[in-house]
Amino acid sequence: MARTLSPSEADVELKMAVDVSPVCSCEDVSYVSNLGVSSGWVTVVAVSTSPDSMGQVKTTTHAGRGEAVMMSARYIYVSATNWDYTMLSDGEPRDGQWTVVLQFALALGSPTFSRLYTVPGSIVNQFALDEHEGHLRIATTWGDMWRDPPTSVSNVYIYDTEDGRQAGKVEGLAPGERIYAVRFAGDTGYIVTFRQVDPLFVLDLSDAAHPLVRGQLKIPGFSEYLHPISSSLLLGLGKDTEDDANGGALVLGVKLSLFDVGKPEKPVELASMIVGHRGTNSLASYDHKAFLFHPASGLLVLPMQVWERPKGNEERYSEEVVFDGAYLFYIHDQAISLYDKVSHQSDKMPKGWRWGYGNGERQIYRSVYMDANLVTISDRHVQIYDLANKAKLRDSSLNLTRPQCLAQPPDFWTNVVY
Repeated sequence: MARTLSPSEADVELKMAVDVSPVCSCEDVSYVSNLGVSSGWVTVVAVSTSPDSMGQVKTTTHAGRGEAVMMSARYIYVSATNWDYTMLSDGEPRDGQWTVVLQFALALGSPTFSRLYTVPGSIVNQFALDEHEGHLRIATTWGDMWRDPPTSVSNVYIYDTEDGRQAGKVEGLAPGERIYAVRFAGDTGYIVTFRQVDPLFVLDLSDAAHPLVRGQLKIPGFSEYLHPISSSLLLGLGKDTEDDANGGALVLGVKLSLFDVGKPEKPVELASMIVGHRGTNSLASYDHKAFLFHPASGLLVLPMQVWERPKGNEERYSEEVVFDGAYLFYIHDQAISLYDKVSHQSDKMPKGWRWGYGNGERQIYRSVYMDANLVTISDRHVQIYDLANKAKLRDSSLNLTRPQCLAQPPDFWTNVVY
């Protein structure tokens, strides 16, 4: 038997019914046939900011999934990877992985689905997609790196954004490895693959119909994020590695690499720096918004949780957290130098709490350069740091540690010294 709503409940239900409206009608949902069953919806929303139509909203909805997103001045691209785990007739697994990329046109501020691209393999993140001078570039890895023998190869496909036709491609890069980082910069593409060593590939994409590999460099470790410093300098952020007894690679601390790519045929690692030991990580490796580089000063700021082995203990997996905050570097004269460290953790707290265990709300995840000062932000703290004097500015921090929703905080909060 249905329960009768009270007057207050009825009012809430009525208000919800009035306030909530469909994004679009069923007839307005776009889809592509022969791509399997759609497991979700991709809705692109455009909000006008012009004075005569301020706040006006236009939407389009597509039946499909959305993973990585890339936007240009004319289009929004949304990718999704599909996997086929069925077996071939001989019992071998099928290498049925492909990526679909939806293209939405932004003409007159109204997003409209225009076409779909399908490429073999999977992409690592949004930086594997790029649009330049009327061409869409997509970098993928196809196959299985961990199969014995491995079947993986990496590729770059180039399409004309007006008619969707393939203009050119480069296939078969780094057999047995997979892509860890991609960055497109104008007519040049940079790709890092990895299994045991880090090959950095420099691609010439100036002729979309005939892209080619200009040069490559193999060094220990790998990059997970690539950032152009100038037309001839490229910064890589990733991990250091060493060979293990089984012929594989053991991942160690965070590694910064400064590459000279001024001569595409011969890229060179000019400088490198390794922070911490096994377990050390930087949020900026997989969240580019956590990465701060100030070109005018050369300042580089990276959130960092540092793990080290206790002194006198060389046993593997004995590492423990020794720092949680942000590392400040400067890049000058083709070199990387550590300048200082900034943390929101309190020295008055027990060591386990101070360095991240249960105190994740004080882990720095964003930083901003402002008038020769550095603003660092964690979930419950904002702090301003004087770069010239290497000191926190007096009365310049905002402590939001105690949740405002707790009128009478329990003993847990009142007993901890912040």
